[in-house]
Amino acid sequence: MPRYLDYLENEMVRPVCHSQTLLHQGPLMLMDGQYSFGQVLGHKLIDEATTLVRTHGIALIGLRHAGHLGRIGAWAELLADRGLSSVHFVTVTGSAIVSPFGSREARLSTAPVTIGIPHEGDDHFILDFATSLVAEGKILVSQKTGKSLPSQALAQMPRSAPFVMGCCLLFSTLNNLIQITSCRLKFMISSHLYAKRHPAKKAGRC
Repeated sequence: MPRYLDYLENEMVRPVCHSQTLLHQGPLMLMDGQYSFGQVLGHKLIDEATTLVRTHGIALIGLRHAGHLGRIGAWAELLADRGLSSVHFVTVTGSAIVSPFGSREARLSTAPVTIGIPHEGDDHFILDFATSLVAEGKILVSQKTGKSLPSQALAQMPRSAPFVMGCCLLFSTLNNLIQITSCRLKFMISSHLYAKRHPAKKAGRC
């Protein structure tokens, strides 16, 4: 909440939320958030995506000029609750806090990626991660709680005050993503088949 109040004080977001649809053609939509709160815009996009999927079977939505959207996995969870699978890509052009692999200069955002696949009940498959070694939110939590971070997660900016950023280990992250996704999807398939053959029993977890 203090962070959002700072956004308002510095006029980085507008207190009254507005948005404009720049493109709407079939399942394709591009929306300009006009620097409104991301938490408000996110719910609007969830409703728009649901309508487009029901009409066209798929929704491809882009959002620009939006405030902080929060944990992207939360939006995937909302869509999964509606029985919808989703893939989310996020970038923040004004938040260059991640250094490319092997460097110390911040050039990228944490660029989170999220995948959501609905499953029976609320046991959805939600994969939500930053493409940096550690998410920005984890660093903020560490600053307040003193909890340690992984080795090489932070780097000292050259010739500057003690400003830290997450080092980008994209290849390692994607490798872990492939392994985790493969494991979880295999579980979901095998669990579904097992439940069909043994309806009285509940399959275990991966």
